[in-house]
Amino acid sequence: MNRKEPPPKSAAGQGSSPGQSRRTNKNIPTRTYRPSVLSATVRYLARVWRRYENGLLSPFYCHRCGIPTLDPCGWDRPRKPLCESCSDRDLPPDPPEPKPYIHNLRPGTTTELGQFAAARGICPEALRTAQRMGTAAVAVVCKFPSIILFDQSGRCMEARRLDNGRYPPIDKLLERKAHTIRNSQKSWPVGLQPFPEYLESHRLIALVEGSADYFAALHFAQLLNVPGVLPVAVLSRALKAFHPQSLDRFRGRRIRILPHNDQDRGGYQGAVLWAKQLQKVDCEVDAFKFKGLRKADGSPVNDLNDCVQIAPVDSNNLQELFP
Repeated sequence: MNRKEPPPKSAAGQGSSPGQSRRTNKNIPTRTYRPSVLSATVRYLARVWRRYENGLLSPFYCHRCGIPTLDPCGWDRPRKPLCESCSDRDLPPDPPEPKPYIHNLRPGTTTELGQFAAARGICPEALRTAQRMGTAAVAVVCKFPSIILFDQSGRCMEARRLDNGRYPPIDKLLERKAHTIRNSQKSWPVGLQPFPEYLESHRLIALVEGSADYFAALHFAQLLNVPGVLPVAVLSRALKAFHPQSLDRFRGRRIRILPHNDQDRGGYQGAVLWAKQLQKVDCEVDAFKFKGLRKADGSPVNDLNDCVQIAPVDSNNLQELFP
């Protein structure tokens, strides 16, 4: 019995017939569309123009890299603007930012606020105002009841004892009058982000050095009956550059710097550095100098909190604190 031989395999494939299309093993090259630099530039300019027509084209600082930009296509929600390179979805997300934390942070009682106010020579109403603004509270820090200065950014917190004492040495920390909470970012000017209603109602930012001067600024705004003053505290005299995200909150504001009158002139040198950065974001900046002012006992006034003990002959100068 003869077996039929299977039909021969063609080069195009097994069992192909003359009527079928022939297949080849060759890879047919496909065209990949790659936009030219010119077309990308045109699209970019079109986005710029649309934002300009809508009144949205304004400089901002990238939330991730901190570089100022006008790029309109990288925004990731209004409160977290990103430049085009940082807004790439393929990039891994930013790691969670470590922030300072204090357990049982609460509003201070009348007795507690009165104790700190008496120790610093300021009015208790200044501390109550800070609590209403969302920039002050009371807690136990290093086993001592303390008042804590912070703001709603949650980036920096500093504590001072209610009895105005000094914190004892602990681990590598020496004795100190103010205790900075771990994970604080001292480049952030504390008080710059209070509750929104207070941020919107101010007309002047009083930029001071240290938490004691912060509360003193609220004291003198109350004493002199000057509304619309927003104190903001730099918690390190050695600060050379503000946190990049803080500069946009300063933009276009009226700012009065009240630097410390230090013997080494470090306070004034720091104020000059701060003023140069603020002028770059269209701020109107000037300063108040404590040089030449005396306390009632004849010693020099070195900072704003010292002004609570100012000599009567120099008290008229305090009318010029907040223009």
